[in-house]
Amino acid sequence: HRISTTFIDSLPASRRLYKKYLPLMPHALEQLDLTDYDLVISSESGPAKGVITRPDCLHVCYCHTPMRYLWDNWPAYMRSTGLLPSLRQWDFLSAQRVDHFVANSRHVARRIRKYWRREAAVVHPPVDTNAFTPRAEPGGEHYLCFGRLASYKRVDLAVEVCSRLGRPLVVAGDGEMMPQLRAKAGPGVRFVGRQDDAAVRELMARSRALLF
Repeated sequence: HRISTTFIDSLPASRRLYKKYLPLMPHALEQLDLTDYDLVISSESGPAKGVITRPDCLHVCYCHTPMRYLWDNWPAYMRSTGLLPSLRQWDFLSAQRVDHFVANSRHVARRIRKYWRREAAVVHPPVDTNAFTPRAEPGGEHYLCFGRLASYKRVDLAVEVCSRLGRPLVVAGDGEMMPQLRAKAGPGVRFVGRQDDAAVRELMARSRALLF
């Protein structure tokens, strides 16, 4: 399919420093011309739902989370980034443009109701649960964390606790927190970087528990 990006894509280092351009994202999204479409499906964990559609277009938003840095994690992000409250106002108002919300869990549906005052149907993500089968000895070989190593995911807590207790921990993934996590990790913590799906299934199969 042809992919059309906003003007932010042409700004310096936008792929790497996309967070710096968050204040521009509402304007960028509202500039997208969607007049040719009868149906728009937005995938939301940022401001994607803010697109403007024509009156007779059906806009369905599949929401993975209302933006954490504007709502439940607002105080922490405000201290570290200085985000403006006007972004939160825009986020609420743009949620009223959506015709139907779909949430990926009952928890997210509750947060949509709390912050946007909208109801959402729940459709769980398409995870092949049959692909995950425990294969470790009783008790497992290690604890596991995987995903994007961002501060709000609090992988630092898992690294700190496992280091303090001498428990084996495997951290799979990459992100801006990698240097800090390596600095506080004990000898039992192993960083394996980004892994493909097959490797993640193997790590999970041999793990004692997934720390999330």
